[in-house]
Amino acid sequence: MHLQERCQLEGELTALERMIETTPEELWFERIGFEHRKKEIEKVLADYPESLQEPARASITFRGCPVIGTQGIFAQFAAEALGAFADAVATVGASMSNDLGSRGKIPERNKFSFLITGTSLGSFGFQLEEAPAQDTIQQPLFEEDSPAKLALRQTCDFLRATLGSDDQLADAVLETDARAIESVRKFLYLLASNEASCTLSFERASGFSFDEVSEVQQSLERIRQDNLFEEEVELEGFFEGVLPKKREFQFKEENNNDSIIGKIENTIENASVINDSLGKKVRLSLVKKTVGNGKPRYRLKSYTIEATNK
Repeated sequence: MHLQERCQLEGELTALERMIETTPEELWFERIGFEHRKKEIEKVLADYPESLQEPARASITFRGCPVIGTQGIFAQFAAEALGAFADAVATVGASMSNDLGSRGKIPERNKFSFLITGTSLGSFGFQLEEAPAQDTIQQPLFEEDSPAKLALRQTCDFLRATLGSDDQLADAVLETDARAIESVRKFLYLLASNEASCTLSFERASGFSFDEVSEVQQSLERIRQDNLFEEEVELEGFFEGVLPKKREFQFKEENNNDSIIGKIENTIENASVINDSLGKKVRLSLVKKTVGNGKPRYRLKSYTIEATNK
């Protein structure tokens, strides 16, 4: 249930209670009608407790060859572009809590679905809203940000990073699954091949914009497959510290004065236990990701203790 809908029902309920109190007893027929409607509203409010979060909403607009001013957009391009964007968001979202294979269905895809609820001007585009749960016509309730909202925010962050510095893009690549990057790549390729650009308005600081087709082409070039390198490596050395809440670690390789700072994968559920290994020689299994000739980023998959002391 949307907050606006709930407010309307609560306002109607207050008005009905006031009318029931002030309606004379001889107007019993009107009172029965008021009380019947009051019970209906109370049942709806009881079935759908108050939501703490609004559903994710965004507006995506397109510019370029497929768009005819503010009049309209070619249907085939619009369908393909929205489909590619929806695939990117769903794949990014699923990768935040699952290890995705290179093929197969996207896990729990229904959590990352969006409805088209209207059109957006300023070029031409569409208003999107997080789809309600499949087993009810009401909007799902969230005590925290919903999976769809987190996925949309992560996708925006990644797209924005493709226009940022090498370090910003490297950090974004580290946080993003290879299959999710491929989905974003397909979306950008569709835009570039149709000489189109786009703007996504989402939250106050989480949207992104490609102002020119050249920016889309630049982003696509930076995340092409032969510019992103990923490999699994093993290193021996010593943990220097761990930040469990941020899921970050610092590690010094044996016979190397430089330290490595990286992220801890979800396969290690309790990151704080790594602090018990400080001062002990360990062997790390890492995913190493590099953008172009930039500085590599690391994700810790697992570790084993090889010695008790230096």
